[in-house]
Amino acid sequence: MQLLLAVTGFDVFFILIGGACDYKKIEETYLNYSACGLGDENMNDILLIIFSIVAIIVIYFNYKRRLKKMFLRKFELFVFPKYASIRTQEKKVNSAYYQLQLPHWKYADESGTRDEDRNWNRIVYPPSSLYIENFEIRLKNPIHMINFIHYLRRNQILVKPNSYEEKKIEQLRIEKNEHDQWSNVLDMSIDIDAWSLEKADLEQLIPSEIFQTLIPSN
Repeated sequence: MQLLLAVTGFDVFFILIGGACDYKKIEETYLNYSACGLGDENMNDILLIIFSIVAIIVIYFNYKRRLKKMFLRKFELFVFPKYASIRTQEKKVNSAYYQLQLPHWKYADESGTRDEDRNWNRIVYPPSSLYIENFEIRLKNPIHMINFIHYLRRNQILVKPNSYEEKKIEQLRIEKNEHDQWSNVLDMSIDIDAWSLEKADLEQLIPSEIFQTLIPSN
């Protein structure tokens, strides 16, 4: 019975999700499983459950799609990361900021490389998060997040530097002071490209065998 329900569910699910609703195909599916001994009443209960699940899935993805469109319209943007998830929060942040999470081995040695003594070791990809007004956007690939932050900043959307960028800013301040003693203030508006994180910065922070998994395939 469970196997029959699962097969029926996959049939109806792909009929509905794959394109236009093919009622003839649904009817054929109904007749096929009725021939296996399922009565009309049982079959109707099964189809009701399946259609309810499909409806919930469709409503969920439509809601997420509307959130993305709302975000793009609000900030006058045209690009949203392909693999990003988005949700709203009750609390609105005053200044946009993001937290960059770096992938790592589940069991790592002191240098961050794989602990060869551990079995079933794997790479963990914690999501990086961007908080902007009442939106939260998550991406598991930190390179994708950095690219999106660059895109926002190029479109005049201020995103506060994260902890890695703050360290880079401090280093630039030191270098600037050594080069020019009369000025100890870094002009953020001019040097934003200098202190924003780049892919090369991540390469220094992440073990090479992990970094290679982050490079988008063409």
